Amino acid sequence: MVRTFTKIGLRASGARIAVVFSLLFFGACTKAPDSASGTTPTGSTPASSAAAPGELKIFTWSEYFDEDFLRKFGEAHNVKVKADYFSSNEEMLAKLKITGDGAGYDLILPSDYMVRTLVEMKMIQALDHSKLPVLNDFDKDAMNPDYDPGLHYAVPLAIGTTGIAVDENVAPKVPATLTWKAMMEDPAYKGKITLLDDSKEVLQMALAIQGKSMAKATEADVKAAFAYLKAHKAQIKGFPPETRPVIEADECALCQAYSGDVLSVGKDHKGIRFVVPQDGATIWADNLAIPNNAKNVDIAYTFINELLGAEGAKSFTTRTNYRTANVKAKAALPKEVSGNPVIFPNAAERSRMHYIVPRKDLALVIDKEWALLKSQ
Repeated sequence: MVRTFTKIGLRASGARIAVVFSLLFFGACTKAPDSASGTTPTGSTPASSAAAPGELKIFTWSEYFDEDFLRKFGEAHNVKVKADYFSSNEEMLAKLKITGDGAGYDLILPSDYMVRTLVEMKMIQALDHSKLPVLNDFDKDAMNPDYDPGLHYAVPLAIGTTGIAVDENVAPKVPATLTWKAMMEDPAYKGKITLLDDSKEVLQMALAIQGKSMAKATEADVKAAFAYLKAHKAQIKGFPPETRPVIEADECALCQAYSGDVLSVGKDHKGIRFVVPQDGATIWADNLAIPNNAKNVDIAYTFINELLGAEGAKSFTTRTNYRTANVKAKAALPKEVSGNPVIFPNAAERSRMHYIVPRKDLALVIDKEWALLKSQ
């Protein structure tokens, strides 16, 4: 999922993305330096620099963290919290390779499919659960995601869904339930839909329309899915790098988008709603993980426990509209949040949601077909 984050402004093209303590996701924002917290934008810290004693260095999606939280955490634990930002999982992976399997960072925030890749490449540490008491408050289902059963290598911070943003200001007669197939084929939406600038998300959608899955797709399935997209290219208005501004500006009737982004826009913009397509949707998670060469591991564990604890997780979900796995945090949320089926979908809707499974064996054909789709 190259998310081009907007998630609340986040996720990046080519990776999947998406959130934050005052953020803003499905596009890549660059954050300005903040003298109070010591945070700096991506590239401001030399790639070879290692975290010094008394520092906690984080490599994260832009605007994932509330600056006040970072400042207070630093003051409470006598550390300087420094954050660098990336706009895609692939960008993060490239820099980690350059820095020597993550030397210089104590915490990183990979998305679900990238966790699998980092584990395979032996770039992140196995977690010591005895140092993560916060996991005792996690929902049992959240302890065994497909990409990391048992949470042995990463802990989910934000859980969201990729579905359809419906803008009733542009298309007032869209039914309550919807499918990807209808979005791509109904002439009423011709030239009025946008798709994420994310090959994995768009392919997952096209495969779902054809009753296929990323996990079991063959090369023929992938080519057929892209052929379908090309055949219905007239439906597509574009592939915006950030979805939230497009929704805010009423530029599409139906937009492939991240759940938290849609809810955030809908707070101040009437006529915006989020739909989980009947023919399937992507579920995704952005996670906290510790690189193999992290210098300040103990403070990294402390940060994870506080960020994902009841108060930290409650604040995070309230701000970003992305689901927390902490059951105590959910219980403390306002009812309009804890009872929101978009943030906390029921079992029936969750059964239609699937994580993106990375397919290295099909990477070349996917990249080629994606380039052809966008260029034609």
